[in-house]
Amino acid sequence: MPQEGINALVAAAKAITGASKLTGRLGNHPKLGAETVVPTIIKCDSESLPRIPNFCEILIDVRTATGTTEESLISRVQEVCDPLLKNSSARATLSE
Repeated sequence: MPQEGINALVAAAKAITGASKLTGRLGNHPKLGAETVVPTIIKCDSESLPRIPNFCEILIDVRTATGTTEESLISRVQEVCDPLLKNSSARATLSE
């Protein structure tokens, strides 16, 4: 039944909300300003209106200026996104 499934778009919206909260919390450069985390593209596999997407890909633009490492950035994104997805079988995968 559709109500028993996971709507990947809803899970993606939660992840986007969480990742967006990182802007200004990563670091701040005196001249360049705050580091930013901004979702720019979302792609889902639903091709028609009555079909619930089971896959979404989110592209997030991250601008760092203070020497933030890739490892620390991934850790911070997971800290924010994982709790938002904990009550579903949705999962987030991070890549370059």
